[in-house]
Amino acid sequence: MPPCGNALNDRLRERHGIVTSQLEFLRFLRDHPGSRVADPAAEFASGIGVTSKGTERLEKRAWVIRRTNPSDRRSSLLDLTDDGLQLVEAAEATFTETLAELTAGALGGP
Repeated sequence: MPPCGNALNDRLRERHGIVTSQLEFLRFLRDHPGSRVADPAAEFASGIGVTSKGTERLEKRAWVIRRTNPSDRRSSLLDLTDDGLQLVEAAEATFTETLAELTAGALGGP
C-alpha cells in the first residue's frame, strides 16, 4: 500500500480500531442495508468466505448484525448496528480529515 494508504490505515486504527478496507465494507452496509454476504463480496471482488470471516470480526465488535433472510433461510442479511453506524460516521470524518492533510502537504497548500 502506498504511504498515503499506510497513514490512513494508521490513523483509522489509532482512532477507531479499523482499517480502510473495513471502513469501505461498513460504508457499503450503511448504503445497502439488508445486503447478503454475497453482495459486498461481489462489490469488492472478494470471496464469500473471506467476506463472511470479515463480517464475523465486525459482529464480534457489535458493529454488524447478521439475521436470517426471510426469503431464503440458507442465507443471511447484514445490517449495521447503531454503534456501527456511529463508527462509520466518525471514521469517515477521520478519513476525510487525514486525506486532506496528506494531499495538502503533497500539493503545497490547502
